[in-house]
Amino acid sequence: MKKRLNQLFYVRYAERRLDNGNADTFARDADIHQLVRKKIFSMMTKEKSCGIVLMNCGGSEPKFLLLHYPQGHFDFPKGHVEVGENEIETASRELAEETGISDVVFCNGFREKVEYFFKHEGKLIQKEVYYFLAKTETSDVKLSHEHQGSGWFTYSEAHKKITFDQSRKVLEKAGKYLKINNN
Repeated sequence: MKKRLNQLFYVRYAERRLDNGNADTFARDADIHQLVRKKIFSMMTKEKSCGIVLMNCGGSEPKFLLLHYPQGHFDFPKGHVEVGENEIETASRELAEETGISDVVFCNGFREKVEYFFKHEGKLIQKEVYYFLAKTETSDVKLSHEHQGSGWFTYSEAHKKITFDQSRKVLEKAGKYLKINNN
């Protein structure tokens, strides 16, 4: 614990020195800052997940699937990568497990990364989530025990409903992708 506190102290020290803009120590402090950050990141547990921004075009305008997680937030379907799976396989498997939807067509070239940190059982976790854009004709959702609800939302409804800013940005990028590619 003391070792971690010392490392965090050096990170804060380096950040303050960089904020003060002292030209004489800038390079040295930047090097210290990078070394300490690398050491802290190497001690963290890392997780990788993949998910799908799923769109249904059956109505007058496309609708996007959001899941209501037990923690209270609304987000896209996603889950952990299992050994031997590639990212698309993970996203497809998780979608099927969480929603019962398996008839998806992926939109080529859309892959967005979201990165965040959280604490679980006292450990700091660095999580990367890779999202893919896909279409389906299925609207019936068979929700797994992992979630407390789901819904299909228009772009503007989904934009308001999504809890986290990073996921909202993924939706925005999906919207831009769809406009550019006339989907």
